[in-house]
Amino acid sequence: MAFPYLLLAMQGAGIAANLYSQDKQRRAQNKALDQQSRFSDIGYEIADKELGFRMEQEQLASTERSIFDLENLREVMASNRALTSARGQMPGVGSAGSVSNRNINLYNQDQKARQLSEGFKKFQMESNSRLLRLNQTTKKASIANYKMNQKAERKASLLKFGLNMFDFNSTVGNIGNMFGG
Repeated sequence: MAFPYLLLAMQGAGIAANLYSQDKQRRAQNKALDQQSRFSDIGYEIADKELGFRMEQEQLASTERSIFDLENLREVMASNRALTSARGQMPGVGSAGSVSNRNINLYNQDQKARQLSEGFKKFQMESNSRLLRLNQTTKKASIANYKMNQKAERKASLLKFGLNMFDFNSTVGNIGNMFGG
């Protein structure tokens, strides 16, 4: 009579050992996932700061180019004024005025093109930053989903082990015998 109880106790001990090893494995996986998530956060921060830094570099390069072009425009305008004065003409009138206006218009067109290009680059970098944030959020959601699935699998496994421990055919037969069936 004691032998079935011994078998039942051994089966219970086996199940407990199995659950213990599964729990240790799950904890190690969760620790690895948390560490991966932290590294991913650090990587995201670095990439986002790099995008911000590149945007500042682009703005600085655009500003430097604008300043350089403005200095060139001033030099051209000063040369034109000196040339027209040497000829005895009035600066800003006639062909001298038309040359000055053309130079100013070219400078303004360059500025508009530069601002448009800078705006496009800024939009592109902001889009990349949003994409990085989306990827980061997706990774975190994926890890959370994995952990939830892992927890559900663990509970289902525990239920399965618990149900497999008992022989329901003999239990139903014993209950039937108790009620005279």
